[in-house]
Amino acid sequence: MYRSFVLMGLVGFIFFISCEKCKKCSYTYTETTIIQTVNGEEEVTTTYTGVAIDTTQTVTFDSQCIKGSETFTIEEAYINFGLDHPELDNWAYICTDL
Repeated sequence: MYRSFVLMGLVGFIFFISCEKCKKCSYTYTETTIIQTVNGEEEVTTTYTGVAIDTTQTVTFDSQCIKGSETFTIEEAYINFGLDHPELDNWAYICTDL
């Protein structure tokens, strides 16, 4: 009986460690421009969506998968991307579990 509890606990522990969790992230921001029309000025707002790219422009941070007790670092990449681009109006990121 004791062996079966130990075996079930070991299998559960291995399953928990090997279980992979994933997150997918993206950001949005708006750009407002004023254009001249026949009737005067008109404000045009455009919303853009994208994924964070590192400073070398080679690594795209769109999703991350981790195992067990590791922690996600993808949200830090988006926070840093937002801090590096203060010119983006209404910049926000969203991460969803996959």
